[in-house]
Amino acid sequence: MVPADLSSEESGRMLKILYPILSKILPDKVVTDHLIRKCAHFSEYAVLGMELSGLFSISKRRLFKDGMVFLPAWLSGFLIAFIDETIQIFSSGRGAMIADVWLDSMGALAGILLILLMIKIVKRRSRA
Repeated sequence: MVPADLSSEESGRMLKILYPILSKILPDKVVTDHLIRKCAHFSEYAVLGMELSGLFSISKRRLFKDGMVFLPAWLSGFLIAFIDETIQIFSSGRGAMIADVWLDSMGALAGILLILLMIKIVKRRSRA
């Protein structure tokens, strides 16, 4: 929802902070503010995926057992990403990008899978 110039400015500040670390593991020409923006998209939606997993597992405990929270949580993450990109057209003057919808959706998926993995680990430890 941030205008393109402000988004670029924020990414530039983060790039200055993260460049010394990222340039040690990635080629210099890959470490750009574009990479920072895409990583921010992914990580924000990973947190959303974690939150959606918790929300669905708590609110529908009887319906979504043993990882069945995955589908409604991921679909919700996908729809939120789709709506977010659509709103961006009207509010910030930037165009919608289907690649961002998929990137955001994969971030949500990563968050969901992380929570499911954590639940599995906790269940195994509690049995032992």
